[in-house]
This record gives sequence, C-alpha cells and structure tokens, in this order.
Amino acid sequence: TKGHILIGDGSGNPRMLAVGDDAEVLTADSGETTGVKWGALAVTDISCYVYKSGAQSINNGAQTALTFDTELFDTDTIHSGASPTRLTATQGGLYVVTATMAFASNGTGRRYMVIKLGGATNVSTGEVDTNQSGSHRQCIVTLIRLSATNYLELEVYQTSGGALNALASREECSFGMARIAA
Repeated sequence: TKGHILIGDGSGNPRMLAVGDDAEVLTADSGETTGVKWGALAVTDISCYVYKSGAQSINNGAQTALTFDTELFDTDTIHSGASPTRLTATQGGLYVVTATMAFASNGTGRRYMVIKLGGATNVSTGEVDTNQSGSHRQCIVTLIRLSATNYLELEVYQTSGGALNALASREECSFGMARIAA
C-alpha cells in the first residue's frame, strides 16, 4: 500500500506501518508493538529579546555594557534582572544573535558597538560614520556556538568629547538571541 513501511517487531514476521500525517516524523517508542510510532516533531523555543526603556549615558572614551530592563519575550530565562547586561545560554548550541543601538545626535568622533562573549572576547562589531546629522544607528546579526552558561553582552563606545546617550526603545536599543541548532 502507498506509503506503508515494513517494520521488524522481533517475531520474524514484519508488520506494515501506515504512513503518518503530513509533518509527522517516525520516532522510537518501546511501548508500541512495532517499537516505533508517528508523531509531531518536538521543537523547543529557546529565545530572548530585550530592550532599553530609558536612555543610558555613555561616557566619552569608555567602553560600556548596556543594561536592558524590558523583555519582549524570554522563553528560557536567558535574561535576568540580576545581571541586566547579559544574555546567558541555558543550553549549548548554535545561536543567532541580534543587536541594535542608536546614539543621540552628535557629529563628532567615533561610535561602535561590540557583542562580547564572557566579558572578554569580541564576537562581532559594528561602527557607524558620525559625519552625518541625526542619531547614529547600528545593527549586528551574527551566529555563534555557545555552551550552557556562556553569556553575551552588548558594549558600546563613543568619542564625542563628552557623555552621550544611548537612546532607548525597542527599535533603538535591543539585544536578542535564539538557539537554532544543537
């Protein structure tokens, strides 16, 4: 019959197993006579997206970790109010990481941001040209393999000659990560 699979059940007489529904996968199940069954693919959502609800003053020439106080979502306690600068992997795997950041308007000096692993290792950086009017916006998207308990921080740096605000809103200053593979 179309779609049937022959399954050995240990008796010496193979059994036919009918095809499952669309999007189902064949999985081992010792409770079944055939030892297998059709079922939905288990997908675990491990992701977090946070942003700043208020501006943060960044001193001239000082690389500073941004603090995030608002969670749009956090499915696996990746972000904690006790460590508001960090996103911490709860399970090892491959993660996609995103960061957006905007500085207040000022046409002097440099502006950059860096995603750091464990407070020490640069993972990805972005720099923006300050020879323009208006706020200076940046975005980073990167992939990184993390072990459980590894944490990431978003640090920023500016050389305007004085303190400059990192702007705040979901669109102007956000940080997120999602596990996409084991």
